[in-house]
Amino acid sequence: MNAVLRTFMLARLAGLVTGPEEVRCAPTHEEEMMELRREILDHAIAETDAREAREKAAEEKKDLEARRALRDARLGK
Repeated sequence: MNAVLRTFMLARLAGLVTGPEEVRCAPTHEEEMMELRREILDHAIAETDAREAREKAAEEKKDLEARRALRDARLGK
């Protein structure tokens, strides 16, 4: 049975077998709520990642400046 289903799925993906593509199922309220929650969570994660990347870049820049100052102090500049 798995082989038959796999063959059918691959044929559908390849476009060899057509089906009711124009038929759409309306999502339930629960499905729509879960999708909205996922979108909000994904957006929050992206914002957090961007903020952390900015903070890390600022820390690296500060560290680089400190090391340059140390080097310059040792070289007498």
